[in-house]
Amino acid sequence: MEKTKLHKSILAFEQTSNDFISHTLNKEDKELKEDLRKRKLKLLGLGSIYVLLVLISFTLLT
Repeated sequence: MEKTKLHKSILAFEQTSNDFISHTLNKEDKELKEDLRKRKLKLLGLGSIYVLLVLISFTLLT
């Protein structure tokens, strides 16, 4: 009887730790995806500014 209770307690602890790890990994995954999205937007914005500057410089040179 005691072994069964102990076994159930161990399984419950393992499940709790697995849930915690899963939750933490999901949270980190969301944070990394959000950071990547922000970096892509920043890069796109900088690229657009670069293209505009090149077009303006060609326009002024001609």
